[in-house]
Amino acid sequence: MSAGLSLEKYFSFQESSEKVPTMTVSELERLQQENEKLLETLEVNRVVSSSLNLEVVLGTLMEKAKVLLEAEASSLMLVDDEAQELYFHTVRGEKSDAVRKIRLKMGEGIAGWVAKEGKPVLVPDCSQDPRFYKRADQLTQFVTRSMMCVPLRARKRIIGTVQVLNKTDNRQFDE
Repeated sequence: MSAGLSLEKYFSFQESSEKVPTMTVSELERLQQENEKLLETLEVNRVVSSSLNLEVVLGTLMEKAKVLLEAEASSLMLVDDEAQELYFHTVRGEKSDAVRKIRLKMGEGIAGWVAKEGKPVLVPDCSQDPRFYKRADQLTQFVTRSMMCVPLRARKRIIGTVQVLNKTDNRQFDE
């Protein structure tokens, strides 16, 4: 009787495994990329929950944003309430040191607009956006092609912005 059940289970498994569709190479690659992104997200969660050092947490978040979104640079700007300006607090990417010197008035540039309006933006071609602050590229010798920028809120108040610049493969941000 147990041999009969084993054979029955075997044939049942065979039938069900034949019904499972085979995956294409591109589907497997996509799943692998999604898995890698999930692992990166878990790493962010681990760092955020294990560190008491805000600088370490913010640096890790910006680095992981850059990696996960396949971007050339990422940054976190904070609002200086007294001066009504944004300043670069945490920067990851090629021109980090030069970028830290730049300050934007509220409403100035894409990040300033996001901070003032409280709305996220996806800019596929910065050179065609009238809000784009060209002076930042001139000062840093960085070429900003595309940008994602979101407001950073605390207790219903905008305290800054997070921006990610330029996909590493020259594609545009679309998510």
